[in-house]
Amino acid sequence: MFNSSKCFYMSNIIVLLVIVFYDVKLYTYNKILKRIWDSYNNIIQGSFEVMQADGYNSYLLWGIAFVGLMILMVILIWKYFSMQSVISKLILTIIHIGLFIVTIYLLCNPILFAFATVGMVGGIYIATQG
Repeated sequence: MFNSSKCFYMSNIIVLLVIVFYDVKLYTYNKILKRIWDSYNNIIQGSFEVMQADGYNSYLLWGIAFVGLMILMVILIWKYFSMQSVISKLILTIIHIGLFIVTIYLLCNPILFAFATVGMVGGIYIATQG
């Protein structure tokens, strides 16, 4: 028989383990990007070089997906699992928020910064051409 309590905890454990694995990989990838970034004195040129690094797009897209997944998990914890104790939901929420902060920090340095810089330069270029 389907046990919703067991499913609740297993799904959270699986999501948390996958996100921790991603954060560890992202941390090591950020070291590579940081070396690329530091080799340029010009922020714009450094941003373009970071965006051309192998795996940049996949790390950016997976990071956005995992941030969305963590937000969804917190919503699901409080909205659809009313049979769980408040303490267990609070603990899981705190863990998800902690991982959310770590993931956002790792994505922002330099993955999202490079994306934002190149986007801003592209926007300025497009605006001045018209």
